[in-house]
Amino acid sequence: MAGAVHAIGLAVMVAVTAAASWRWYETPSWRRAAFAALGVVLVLLGVAMSLHSCDAGQPLMQWLLPMGCMLVVALAVGPPRIALTLALLAAAAAVAASFHYAALVHGPYWVGNAQCRSLSSPARSQWHTPISGLYRR
Repeated sequence: MAGAVHAIGLAVMVAVTAAASWRWYETPSWRRAAFAALGVVLVLLGVAMSLHSCDAGQPLMQWLLPMGCMLVVALAVGPPRIALTLALLAAAAAVAASFHYAALVHGPYWVGNAQCRSLSSPARSQWHTPISGLYRR
């Protein structure tokens, strides 16, 4: 159940991003686009430095999906306060999803790498595996 909740949380984040972008859409200026891209690049660099060489799996989707949402919000949502709030929420969601993923893959039920060497039997894909990156042990 924890894997499904994890995937649903990621899907809700995408839905909120789409709804906010549709509701408050404005064409971004070049300056805003440059700052949005720079912010995402800086966050992803921080993510790259925090990766570990664990065989249980890496939380890539948990960082890439929220950062994609952050970029869309920063570019498409017109009112600056709303855009900033949603972008900060997406960044916080990336951190939370990453820690939740790490807690799940280091527990007894889930793994993020189907070819994990510590598995006694093959990992089983679930309905949410393409979204969450989680496999059942």
